Amino acid sequence: MAQPSLSMIVEGMIKADSPKPEDGWTLGWDVVVSYSEEEINKNLASRWEKHRDEMIKEIETQMTEERRPGESSDEEDERPTCDIKLELGAPRIQFVSATTSPTVNLLLPVRKGSSKWSDKQKTSILPENSYQICLKNIPLGTVKGNYEEIQDKNRSGKLPNPTTGEGECRFENRVPDHDPSKFEVSWVVLDFSMKEGDLNVQGQMAPGCELDNVEDGKTKVRLARGLKVVKSAAEAFFVGTRETKFSPVFNVLRHALVTVKNKELPQQVGGSRNLTPKKFRMASLKGSEVKPILSLFIHVVDGVDEGESRDLQTRWGGLWLNTKEDVMAPIPSTHTASILIHPKLIYKDVLSRSLASESNKGWRFKQLVGVEGGGIALHAALQCEFRMPSIRLQFDKGSGRIQVTVDDWSKDLKELPATIHLHQRAMDERPVISVNWKFSTETRRTNSRSEKVHPALDVYKEVTGDITRWKTTFKLAQDVPMKTNSTDYDITLEPDMGKLSQCWEITEEEGETDVWDKIKNFFRVAWLSNDEVFKDLVVESKESMRKMIPGFKLGEMGLGFFLTTNLLNPGAKVIRIDKDVGFRAPGNLLLVGHVIQGTDEVKSGKV
Repeated sequence: MAQPSLSMIVEGMIKADSPKPEDGWTLGWDVVVSYSEEEINKNLASRWEKHRDEMIKEIETQMTEERRPGESSDEEDERPTCDIKLELGAPRIQFVSATTSPTVNLLLPVRKGSSKWSDKQKTSILPENSYQICLKNIPLGTVKGNYEEIQDKNRSGKLPNPTTGEGECRFENRVPDHDPSKFEVSWVVLDFSMKEGDLNVQGQMAPGCELDNVEDGKTKVRLARGLKVVKSAAEAFFVGTRETKFSPVFNVLRHALVTVKNKELPQQVGGSRNLTPKKFRMASLKGSEVKPILSLFIHVVDGVDEGESRDLQTRWGGLWLNTKEDVMAPIPSTHTASILIHPKLIYKDVLSRSLASESNKGWRFKQLVGVEGGGIALHAALQCEFRMPSIRLQFDKGSGRIQVTVDDWSKDLKELPATIHLHQRAMDERPVISVNWKFSTETRRTNSRSEKVHPALDVYKEVTGDITRWKTTFKLAQDVPMKTNSTDYDITLEPDMGKLSQCWEITEEEGETDVWDKIKNFFRVAWLSNDEVFKDLVVESKESMRKMIPGFKLGEMGLGFFLTTNLLNPGAKVIRIDKDVGFRAPGNLLLVGHVIQGTDEVKSGKV
């Protein structure tokens, strides 16, 4: 199965006719984090094993003994009932793309359990850690993720249930009253929205406890009886029996993954923005040449767009699998994870923050869309009039003096902005920041040579010279040297603007003068034009103008993305960013890496 290389993906994103450049490849969402389906399932299994004793829940249900074949249904005798209690461990989710439509399974391990029939004295105890309940084939498109807050809970170590309602995730060490006995955490909650008939509930043996692997006959019988109890309890509790209806409370199954720990995230740049998720949706991607991929579409706090949610699964597949390129996917063949960040978010939280400094006062910045070559671009327009003072240069030579004077001039540059462009110069290299700016103005220059009227006097008299008008063009087309660094938590860009002022190209074209002035100037300046000192002074006048051209500064930039990478395993490091690749900027900002697998060993259930 030949998935595309990173350079193929970058080039394909730049050349594609759609999506619109302002939307990028995230379907309008702030961030899209994609994982290899195989690798993220391994990661979640490892996390579940580590946290299997957390978030313990109990379910209690009662079932009535079914009537035997041929037994009259109008008999008035009460049927025996069975009270069942099951103690559940930490839930685990499993993503499945092998079905007709992408689905997710919710696995609920049964840690302990008991059953008691009303007509019997003895309570039967189920074998521990031997079963699981599987809520199977939940349509992935119906799964919604959000943060829910828990407040004013003491540090007893017992995790409370998530509160209802959607809220933003806030990472605070204390609640507002600063009571040291209270703290505030957040849960990542998945809503599995279903209707009656959509829920496929199964009772299963836990991994490692399959009946075919049990050799002891008595143990196998005991396990089989327990499995029947678990199946009956699961169906009665989640779906209902023939005597009950589908319980409205389970129209939405709420699955809290784990709490988010309060901690300071490492940052390379102080004050850089950390993207904090607010809610998310999921979709998967699978093609004939693309291995199954799970993608999380994330809207962050103070983000730019909540994204497209209708037909998300269909739109996501169409975006990548229906391109003109041979093969396209959000993850390259050499990696197992990627992060795509909306171009508007990069402009708002990276470039704009870098430009919002006192040194850039008097400039106005505006994002551009649809720039040739992809990437992220903006216009920088000087809002005040650019004024160039008069420049006067002279050089004493022998008994004479050569002099060049450029008259003062001004230029309104509001409609002649500079373009700053973060883009790919080469598909297999890190992006560059290019600055392009060009404007012209009319200048008036006086060139002259004077001689002393008397050797003993410091008095000069012009002996030859001319006055000329020039169209002077200032052009800047330069890649800014830039250090980039990517960690598992954030990215930084450090452009070096120090030498940019030396990169201006200043050219001159002589302006229109009348025929007589041209003739006079030709004879009068002929001698001057061949004078090396005169030529040097003209060059020096250009250097003086170069130093006075207004400039802007791009400061060190940074963006923290860690909190968007581990929504399915909060608090843990799920993706190891490829630091050698750094990042790419085909339009969105693209980072690639690998799903990190935990070291926990999966333990067999106890019989």
